[in-house]
Amino acid sequence: MFQVVTDLGAGHILVYPLPFLIIILLSVVILDQVTKYIVQQNMTLHASIPVPSDYVRLTYIPNPGAAFGIMP
Repeated sequence: MFQVVTDLGAGHILVYPLPFLIIILLSVVILDQVTKYIVQQNMTLHASIPVPSDYVRLTYIPNPGAAFGIMP
């Protein structure tokens, strides 16, 4: 099975099996799409709400691309 190896230096190496990385990638993409759907259904355009306090705000700005806007 394929693996991704990360050298941390000083003889420390982390090995990640490929299925684990695929699960992480799919989880991020699914979470991104689900949150977009929830926001589209429950917020108006340019509305902003604090999550969980005023330090972080969720603002509805359309982003039709994939996770984090990496695909237009």
